[in-house]
Amino acid sequence: MERWRTRKLVAHVVFISLALSGCFFDRSGLPPSPPVDGGHLPDLPATLDWRTDHPVVPDMALDGPIPDLPLADGPPTPDLPQSDQSIAPDWPVPDQPLPPDLPPPDLPLPPDLPLPPDLPLPPDSPVGPLDTDGDGIPDFDDPCPNTVNPLTLQDTFNSAAGWTVYSGNWSINAGDWLQSQLQDSSSAQHLYRSSFNVTDVYIELSASFVQTIGTGSRYFAAGARTTLGAVSKHYHKCSIYRVTANSYELGGFTRDGTSTTGPFQKPTPSQGNGPYAVRFSIRGSSAKCWVSGQQANAVTWTAGSPGSGTVELVTQRATARFHQIRVYGIPAVCN
Repeated sequence: MERWRTRKLVAHVVFISLALSGCFFDRSGLPPSPPVDGGHLPDLPATLDWRTDHPVVPDMALDGPIPDLPLADGPPTPDLPQSDQSIAPDWPVPDQPLPPDLPPPDLPLPPDLPLPPDLPLPPDSPVGPLDTDGDGIPDFDDPCPNTVNPLTLQDTFNSAAGWTVYSGNWSINAGDWLQSQLQDSSSAQHLYRSSFNVTDVYIELSASFVQTIGTGSRYFAAGARTTLGAVSKHYHKCSIYRVTANSYELGGFTRDGTSTTGPFQKPTPSQGNGPYAVRFSIRGSSAKCWVSGQQANAVTWTAGSPGSGTVELVTQRATARFHQIRVYGIPAVCN
């Protein structure tokens, strides 16, 4: 600031000196210069710039400080005194142990639920059906489920030994007894085996249709009788009838001398040509037949006591394969 003031003062002095010496003006036509009062030059007009004839703002006084101009109405905001205190350092946070994990509350276990009762398994279960007495007859088919039924015959038909053809065309074929005579006639085809006590007997038969003919009775059957011939005494059979191409019936039949009763037929779930697992029991004067696992749909009838006799395989208006037969005795008393 002082240097600027000095330069400005020197410029004024030089200017005034040159002006007095006549370097800038032709003073021939001008009036004489005014006298110098006491050796001081007169002040130039404050409102006239001799270079531009424009009014000028008079120079501010050179001596003294330049006052600060207020920025807004009111006194200026004084500077706030700064604190002599330094910022306190961050205090370390003391390490505190975490609270221990609380053990879960002991809740009482739910009570053990009772297991459901054992239900008989289906015949095709890989575990096998329930057989309480272990005699090979599942409980749902066993006439005496808690008493062993003695097995008197089990044949899977690998040979013809023990069997006699009464009528028809019978042969062992691929492990089956095959009856291949097909005729539309009321005459049935019989294969039998002696000698059994068929008074109290239980028979299991597995068989399938091959072909049927005509519109009359078409069936395969398991039978039990005491005598053979046109007039049979105490002859009973349990049959699977083909009624139409897609419907089948379970039937029971008995003949006592010249009196024939039945067949008592009832629709049974279709298994097509088969195989059908037929169950047939004779106990005293009562006979019953059913398809395995369906005793509720059994056919029952009154029968005489046949005594000692034969077990038969029978067809009529059909060719069929017989896969297996098992014959059991039924104890007089079932526990």
